[in-house]
Amino acid sequence: MYYLLYSNKRTLFLLACMSFGLWMSAKANPTNPEAQAAFSQGRSLMETRSYPQAVESLNRAVYMAPSDIDARRMLGLALIRSERFNEAAQIYLDVTKMTGSDAMDRYWLGEAYLHANRRNEAAAALAEAVRMDPQLSIAHGRLAETYMANKDMEKAKQACTDGISNCRDAQVRGQLASLLKVVSKPTNLPAMLDRIDRSVKEQPQGGFKK
Repeated sequence: MYYLLYSNKRTLFLLACMSFGLWMSAKANPTNPEAQAAFSQGRSLMETRSYPQAVESLNRAVYMAPSDIDARRMLGLALIRSERFNEAAQIYLDVTKMTGSDAMDRYWLGEAYLHANRRNEAAAALAEAVRMDPQLSIAHGRLAETYMANKDMEKAKQACTDGISNCRDAQVRGQLASLLKVVSKPTNLPAMLDRIDRSVKEQPQGGFKK
């Protein structure tokens, strides 16, 4: 979830689940029968939170159907849930180069980079996500927090302002407005940055919980 804005809320968790569910259900499974079986097994293992086993199945699906974008997406998520963030980043980076890639792919690439402590790359991926889909609420707050973690307050302010202007979710707009007030007051920043750093360590699953 947004580690700062949603530290005590389920809003982003539900939004991320809904986004990922729609994203996956809108697309077909791999057409290769063996790859489809491995994909289905991996997805079932994800549902039971058996993430290491899901990674194994989804790796097989990707090996057998290397051009299937959905298998790679699911593998990337399984790697994030397994806290294998650098590997997840490479998978999502591959996804962003494939036909059919979208803004959510950049969002998850940013999450993977952020948890791998690759903050500059995370900011670039999240900025690309909001460029591709200015109404993608899930990415705006994350981008602002990433800039804050990098201590780039001017870009954090701009990310908040852009999010307030473009987000379709009224609650996200309101919380971004609150974050903008915090970012604009230097005396509040040390404690806020400490909260972001601690939350990243405590909740390494992006918008999802174990």
